[in-house]
Amino acid sequence: GPSPLSPAGPSPGQAPFGALPLARGFPNPGVPAIGDIPAKSIYIGTVSPTMTEVILKEAFANWGPVESVNILPTRTCAFVNFSTIEQAIAARAAMQGQVVAGV
Repeated sequence: GPSPLSPAGPSPGQAPFGALPLARGFPNPGVPAIGDIPAKSIYIGTVSPTMTEVILKEAFANWGPVESVNILPTRTCAFVNFSTIEQAIAARAAMQGQVVAGV
């Protein structure tokens, strides 16, 4: 059969291009987590190389103060950190599958 390391398409739970995957605590983006763990951070996948921390902070500010944004360009993902778990849950629910600022 195929090697466990060979890509065979999206992993279960992996978001389509441009979508915001579910927050899973502080995940290793390559390893799907079991269950949905509420956290103050939300994981954002498929981040464009032109995305900035300022754009993400402004895009998520409607749901509460954004404490920090961490973009990992080598993994094309980011984490947006809120003051409370409730703010992160609300932001994730509203932004799931959305494209941020067209980038």
